[in-house]
Amino acid sequence: GKLKTNRKKMEPVTTTLSCPTTTDKVCFEEKNGILRIIYTNVERLNALSEEMYHQITDAINYASNAKTIKMVFLSAKGKYFSTGNDLSAFATPRSMEEIIQAVKDGGKTMVNFIDAFITCNKPIFAAINGPCFGVCFTTLALCDLVVCSESAFFVAPFAKVKQSPEGCSTYTFPRIFGNSLSSELLYLGKTLTAPEALKSHFVSAVIPDAEFEERAWKKAMEFSKIHPETLRKFKVMIRGYDIDTLLEVNRKEADTLMNIWLSPGYLEMMKSIVGVKSKL
Repeated sequence: GKLKTNRKKMEPVTTTLSCPTTTDKVCFEEKNGILRIIYTNVERLNALSEEMYHQITDAINYASNAKTIKMVFLSAKGKYFSTGNDLSAFATPRSMEEIIQAVKDGGKTMVNFIDAFITCNKPIFAAINGPCFGVCFTTLALCDLVVCSESAFFVAPFAKVKQSPEGCSTYTFPRIFGNSLSSELLYLGKTLTAPEALKSHFVSAVIPDAEFEERAWKKAMEFSKIHPETLRKFKVMIRGYDIDTLLEVNRKEADTLMNIWLSPGYLEMMKSIVGVKSKL
């Protein structure tokens, strides 16, 4: 059935009482009132596995609940920020019953992940060190501050892999980029360069690669000097007005995506796409 929400306040999906444990794919650090979430799945170009989705969701929800956390800082190791959703799951041999259940579970996992960005009552700062694809691109529009390196670029290749937009991009992108550019980004998978992202006000700064990590963290530290209650109140005032709409958009996008995943012949097509990618 369709995914629904009855929540009306800026509050996390679940009450997470402790920060997730660091793994070989995601690192979590608490420093100076900042929760650092670092993507370390470098071998997979930081593609998001199901496990990573759950960990990041829990971490952002934890930040919302933790009085000691002032903000969330997203970053990544390696040359890529993230290639988005890990499509290798489509190549895993499964029965039809297992596939249907996996699609339903995957839809709920993605909704909860995006909900965490929408409902987080602390500022989310994303430092994009390199190329950024798919859901990791679209959810940046739900962050409060984004900076990127000179080598970064952004791609939402949904049409090319026969999927539909997510991350509330059908709502946020036209409001950020305007109708024409957002259509090129979502329909055609246009590559958004770092200078274009700055010109569009999608990012607030483009930083030279050699200085990126130091300068991005220095900017984050400016937030640590602000009283936590002030940050929280500002976040709720600035972001709270759209929360109900974004939660609804998230579910509508997820329903569309799940219908595509379960459509006849889609799984076989995705297996072929993933198979070609693995050979490159």
